Amino acid sequence: MGGIQKSLVNFVKAAKGQYDITLLLFSKCGSRLKDIPEDVKIITPGKAYCMLGLTKQELKKHPVLFFLKACLMQYTKLFSRRSAMKLLGIFQKKFSGCEPDNRLQMTQLSKLLAE
Repeated sequence: MGGIQKSLVNFVKAAKGQYDITLLLFSKCGSRLKDIPEDVKIITPGKAYCMLGLTKQELKKHPVLFFLKACLMQYTKLFSRRSAMKLLGIFQKKFSGCEPDNRLQMTQLSKLLAE
């Protein structure tokens, strides 16, 4: 592993004393997870969003998720990525401990990712 994972770990290590960092990970696994400082909070999204992070091989093990993701991709083509993310947001649990400012930042981040 390398590239973006290593860059993220380096960034988190450099910024951890200045900011309260929470990482949103699709899955709590991987060789770089042990490199994340213990005081960094790690959260995972609900199953609806986790589906987006699954590889084709992982999806083939779960035919229902494979079908749902295929439907979501078609929905995205018909409408937009933003509307697809809003649709997934209906099924997403709310993160506990999020301050109103943090929710605003997460909303702004999700809008940037959706564009």
